[in-house]
Amino acid sequence: MHGGRCDRIRAPIRKGTPETLEQASRLYAGELLDGIAVRDAGFEAWLLAERQRLRRLQEQALSKLLSPALDTEIRECAARSLLDLDPTRGHSQRELAEHSGIAKQAITNIERATTLPTLRTLERLAVALHVPLPRFAGFAVMER
Repeated sequence: MHGGRCDRIRAPIRKGTPETLEQASRLYAGELLDGIAVRDAGFEAWLLAERQRLRRLQEQALSKLLSPALDTEIRECAARSLLDLDPTRGHSQRELAEHSGIAKQAITNIERATTLPTLRTLERLAVALHVPLPRFAGFAVMER
């Protein structure tokens, strides 16, 4: 089921024309299964990875629409949409890296789901963000 949504976004991005890129950016309708609450760590991990994958596809389409060869109005719309996705893009990662003592690249990799954080990393991020670990991780964490 989720593959279809990704494929519908990925195919126009591959074509790469301004029209298909705009089409792909319109297909992103927010977070996958937004509002669904299932207290299962496996499902939550899967859902997080799928949401991140869809967001990356959206960012990829919008980033391509920033090309100087395109009309100013298209570029401005794409830039606004990118900021809507993440208004603190880049700045927040640097600040989080400084406050948590975790390398910015490691934070980027976690955000992109190219690496899984250790429990210690999750703890450091939760402390830096002033969020209790169970709430930050999205599920109950057993005491050590």
